[in-house]
Amino acid sequence: MNFTEFYNKEGNSILVRFREFQTKDAEAIVNLIRDEYGDKYHTPELYDKDIIIQRYREGNIIFHVAELTTGEIIACLNMKRTLPQETCYSMGTGIVLKAYRKYHIFEPLIAYVMEQIRKIRSASAIHSLLVMYHDITQYSMDGLGL
Repeated sequence: MNFTEFYNKEGNSILVRFREFQTKDAEAIVNLIRDEYGDKYHTPELYDKDIIIQRYREGNIIFHVAELTTGEIIACLNMKRTLPQETCYSMGTGIVLKAYRKYHIFEPLIAYVMEQIRKIRSASAIHSLLVMYHDITQYSMDGLGL
């Protein structure tokens, strides 16, 4: 997978690639959640890297990450398998480290994840109930025409 260059308003750039979660990323996911929410995230089991790995292996939560050329994980987004069918997914945890938010990688990450879920997991429906409470995600999804 190739890296893509993203710029902030000051003209600084970073090279990022999007990819599906690997088990070695579990601790980075926990750190992203902790960095954003402290110990108050509404899904406390995601503070446990073993549970993240277990749910990924079961196919119930599929994380994707944004990775720098250094290997640092700077963002994540997951899709959770939901009812009524095993091919329905709901957008879940989406976090970009504060230091990288001005590079505008979240909207392209959403587009990448939705395409991957559709192609690789044969998703029949992708939705997000939680987006109604989160204005940044609403803005990003609007930018994608959703």
